[in-house]
Amino acid sequence: MKLRKNITGFADLADKQSKVELKEIKSAIFSIEITKAYKISEIKEPGQSSNYFTVTLTDLRTNDTMGILINGQYPCYCGVTGDSSWMNLKFTELPLAVRNCMDKKFKYLTPTELYFTVERNDLKELSESELRQINYWKSKTLGEIIFNGYD
Repeated sequence: MKLRKNITGFADLADKQSKVELKEIKSAIFSIEITKAYKISEIKEPGQSSNYFTVTLTDLRTNDTMGILINGQYPCYCGVTGDSSWMNLKFTELPLAVRNCMDKKFKYLTPTELYFTVERNDLKELSESELRQINYWKSKTLGEIIFNGYD
């Protein structure tokens, strides 16, 4: 999977950055609550130590907690387990009902895709500042780069 420039959240000064808007995310995730099977408990915006939005939701039938990560630069998302933490993300499949709501605005990335080891060819479009971060943090998988905790 070729990674697009600025997907890491790091850009060279001359680069124009795209950005995912919070209102787009809210529109998608609130449709999840309409299903009455899930409750959104938190929406956390990207910060100094992450390039992604985090949506925490609870399955009202099982009381299990899970997370949805949405890249802050490009409209792609994934699922993580409820016990995932910064720099220790455990990618997981999201329920179909959640994906049906999110897929209207965002591209779903599966755990298989995210655990895929990055090849040199995947990094061709990235900027120098992005490549420096990847090397510094020793990121090895697509998931570690697309949903990163670089600071």
